[in-house]
Amino acid sequence: DTSMQYHTVKVPYGKNFELQLSDGTLVYLNAGTSLKYPVKFKAGQKRQVFLTGEAYFEVAKNKKMPFVVTANQMEVKVLGTHFNVTAYPDEDAITATLLEGKVNVEVNRLQTLLAPTQQLAYAMSTKKASVKKVNTKNVISWKNGVFMFDEVSLLQATKQMSRAYNIPIVIANKNIEYFKLSGSMRKSQKLEDILMALKSLNNITYEIKNNTVYLK
Repeated sequence: DTSMQYHTVKVPYGKNFELQLSDGTLVYLNAGTSLKYPVKFKAGQKRQVFLTGEAYFEVAKNKKMPFVVTANQMEVKVLGTHFNVTAYPDEDAITATLLEGKVNVEVNRLQTLLAPTQQLAYAMSTKKASVKKVNTKNVISWKNGVFMFDEVSLLQATKQMSRAYNIPIVIANKNIEYFKLSGSMRKSQKLEDILMALKSLNNITYEIKNNTVYLK
C-alpha cells in the first residue's frame, strides 16, 4: 500500500499540546492549532506535515529525509533544527522564526535561507515578505505559558490572549487597536488580573458581557 495514513491533532483554545512524531521530532502546539502528520514517515521521502495555527518544532536530524512544514502559503524546509511557525487563519502575517540550525523558507515562489534569531514574516494582504532579527525567547514564550510583548499592538496581543483564555476579546474603541504593549504576563494569571493591569498602566477600560471582553 503506497498511500500515506495521516493523523490530525486539533488543539482547542485555552490549551497547549505536545507530541512526538514517528521520526522522533518533537512538536509543541499552541492554542487553536491543528497539525496533520503521517502516522509513519516513509523511508527516503521528505517528512511533510501541515500546520494551521502556531507550533514550535525540534526536528530530528536526517540528511536523507528533509522535514517540510506547510503552513498556508509558506513552506519551511529543514534537515534538523529548532524553529517556530505561526499561521493562524485570523492573522494577516504568517511567520517562521529560527532558533538554531538552518531553514529554507519558501513563500510566493521566493526562497529565503534563515540564520538563527531571524524571523521571516509574510503579509498575506500585500504579498510581501520581510526578514528581521528577533528576540527568540519572546517568540516561543507561549510554550512555557508566558506572553512576552515587545512593542506589540493591542490588536495582536488580544488575539493571543483570546486564544489562550478561550474567550472573545473585542476592541470596541478603534483608536486603541495599535496601542503598543511591552512586558510579560503568565497564562496562569487570571484574565481579570491582566485586564486590570491594562487598565492601570494604559488607561484602557474593559467590561465582560455575555462571556466576551470589550476593551474601550
